[in-house]
Amino acid sequence: MPSPFHRSAHPAVIGVDLDNVIGDTDEVVRRIIRDLFGVDAGRDEIVTWRYSSSLPITQDQEKQVFDVLHSKYLMAIPSLPGATTAVQHLAEFAPIWIITARPESSRVDTERWLTSIGLRYDALLFTSTKLDIGVPVLFFIDDNPETAQKLLALSNRVFLMDRPWNRGVHETPLLTRVFGWSDVERHAEELVTAGNGR
Repeated sequence: MPSPFHRSAHPAVIGVDLDNVIGDTDEVVRRIIRDLFGVDAGRDEIVTWRYSSSLPITQDQEKQVFDVLHSKYLMAIPSLPGATTAVQHLAEFAPIWIITARPESSRVDTERWLTSIGLRYDALLFTSTKLDIGVPVLFFIDDNPETAQKLLALSNRVFLMDRPWNRGVHETPLLTRVFGWSDVERHAEELVTAGNGR
């Protein structure tokens, strides 16, 4: 019996977010906040998508943090356990499109980082909304609670990578919370197998 992860089985792509899905960006962001503003916070303290809503920093300071991240620290982001291997397994079924809200100016360092962790992909898109990619999407993997709900308009399924800032989101038949990359693979295989009628 052929594997359900067979690239020719479906014309759609798999959309994968980058920050806090493939790489542990939050760890580096909190380190920059500590270094710049003396605010030492744990991951569980980041309970909203905006750091300036979770921590005693202003929106202007948050923007400064991300400017520093994108200009100096992208190569310092650690990859999340199992991400590279899982993405390569998913790539056997459908093209992998990395879809990020990072600024286009970070493309070179982003490509270098993806190469450094050994992650192969078919396309790398920089888009603030992630709603304008122009191709059918089999499923998305994201961590942003607002984006995940909007992506349901484009996709059969969205897998929401569990993070403190998205725990207020309730699962639905099309929005599934996942607790790491092995969980993504398990749910993805179930989705693909069901779609193939097996």
